[in-house]
Amino acid sequence: RICEQVANDLQRKGYVGREVGVKLRYADFHIVTRAHLGDEYVQDARRIRALAGQCLKRVDLSQPLRLLGVRGERGPVIVFFFSAVSTLFTLPFAAAQFQPMTVRQFLCLLATGFSAMGGQLCVTKAYTYAPAKEISVFDYSQVIFAALLGSLFLGEYPDGVSFLGYAVIIGAAVLRWHVTNHREKLPA
Repeated sequence: RICEQVANDLQRKGYVGREVGVKLRYADFHIVTRAHLGDEYVQDARRIRALAGQCLKRVDLSQPLRLLGVRGERGPVIVFFFSAVSTLFTLPFAAAQFQPMTVRQFLCLLATGFSAMGGQLCVTKAYTYAPAKEISVFDYSQVIFAALLGSLFLGEYPDGVSFLGYAVIIGAAVLRWHVTNHREKLPA
């Protein structure tokens, strides 16, 4: 029935989908999402159900469920809106302090934008394969890469306070990840 609703929505809006996602909420309110990319674009319930079945093969179905949902996945659309909102919030500050860029600065800006887009697409895709608690700890690696790339390309070298900040941010992320994983392994 859920797949039929998704198929009807797609047909009514004139869309086709190639990636189907499922969302499961267990009795303990733990949420898991999985997505599967098909070989071709689909719009009918039977093929959407087959793709959803591929997603369900990668989750634990032995626990009681509170909710099961099926949807079409569009990772690039998620990244587009994330980037658009970020741009809208930073635009006033950039306009207030605008200075013309050199060609080198402009090329660095473009390279940064494409790198950020690629990274965000990969992170968005990763969330369909593992729970957020498993992936989020790696999000803090951006602090390390920002420092390395700033040193290599911009000649900005971190000072002692920066290294202290890196240690606090990364240490807190790793500690939270460790505590969360340890808590799950304790007997109930």
